[in-house]
Amino acid sequence: MFDGIVGRQPIFTRSLDLFGYELCFRSAETLRHGGRDDDGRWTDTAHQANAAYQLHDLVGNSRALIRVPPSALATCGEWTWPKSQAVLALPMDAVRDRAVDSLAERLAAEGFMIALRNASGDPASLRSLADYVSICSLDAGGMMALQQDWRRRNDPGLHLMIGKLETP
Repeated sequence: MFDGIVGRQPIFTRSLDLFGYELCFRSAETLRHGGRDDDGRWTDTAHQANAAYQLHDLVGNSRALIRVPPSALATCGEWTWPKSQAVLALPMDAVRDRAVDSLAERLAAEGFMIALRNASGDPASLRSLADYVSICSLDAGGMMALQQDWRRRNDPGLHLMIGKLETP
């Protein structure tokens, strides 16, 4: 039984085609008291959602971007959802932890797409840090500082995703 909610927000490409949805999991307990789930509760809620819903019912044939707490990354490999549709989004600092980095690299080799949130630096330095990363995500406010470097040094295998855009 699933005791919580799954929120979803669309993610569009530059040409406004649907890339996928960001999925957010919240337990009923957290909903009653407000705030966010701690890592343990997030893991339980994500597993319940995985058991209760087919990923196709949540995102169709598109991708599901899921912000995973680094401490919960190991449990993502247990999901029954298609790995080819799941994008595991980690905070930038998480890949500086050797255990998290190794686990993320293994999950990428198993078919998950890995995204870094709040990425900073040029693509070459990001590649040297974690070459298995496919998407770098940052908020629109931080985009101007990175935009010129990104265009000049673009790595075709590394995509930039901008969040918190409120208008076309």
